Amino acid sequence: GSALTQSLRRLPISDEKALLIFNALTDKDVGRMLKILLSGLKISHIFVPILDTERSRRPSEMKLLIKKLNPRIKVQTFTSASELACHVVKLGMEPSEKWILAAGSLYLVGRLESQFTRMRHTEQAEKP
Repeated sequence: GSALTQSLRRLPISDEKALLIFNALTDKDVGRMLKILLSGLKISHIFVPILDTERSRRPSEMKLLIKKLNPRIKVQTFTSASELACHVVKLGMEPSEKWILAAGSLYLVGRLESQFTRMRHTEQAEKP
């Protein structure tokens, strides 16, 4: 948490607003993780997908916790990482958001990476 935030703060883009994609397993201290991320970075919007494991926190539960920590942050939930990836590719980000951070769970980061890779390969195959 704090090591990630400290590393990201060294990047020139860290002063720009970001989209956070976040969820974690039920045995993780998500309140602490979110407090560190939200206090150390300029997060303006959070996407919360359900993870592909029964140990996933429910997106609705995560949304309530995020709103309790910072009521001004926009939070959107998704039923899967693939739904979230399609949303990001089709609709993009808010104009003020300059970068995307996926954090909280390696399940999440791995699933997003495979979804975006699959979508990129499909897009390339469809080009003449």
